Amino acid sequence: MSTIFIGGSRHVSYLSSQARERINNVMNKDHDVVVGDANGADKAVQKFLHEADYRKVTVYCSGPSGGSVDDGPLAAKSRIRLRSSVPRTPCRAR
Repeated sequence: MSTIFIGGSRHVSYLSSQARERINNVMNKDHDVVVGDANGADKAVQKFLHEADYRKVTVYCSGPSGGSVDDGPLAAKSRIRLRSSVPRTPCRAR
């Protein structure tokens, strides 16, 4: 089993059919997924994973309040501190 990082532009507002197909393949192979909390592609991926009720997701954030689209499965794993030389705060559910 692998961990897959999914990210993209903040200018993306929806996932193409090709992107959805690839994410479905990731879920079908039961991989862990890592995604950020930014607007755009990150939010679109979070929403897609949430709607699929996929729970092997970690949402990373760098600000004081997490950008998880969910107060449930995604938010439950969103309290992660980024490893960086810059001090970061853990995500928290909105």
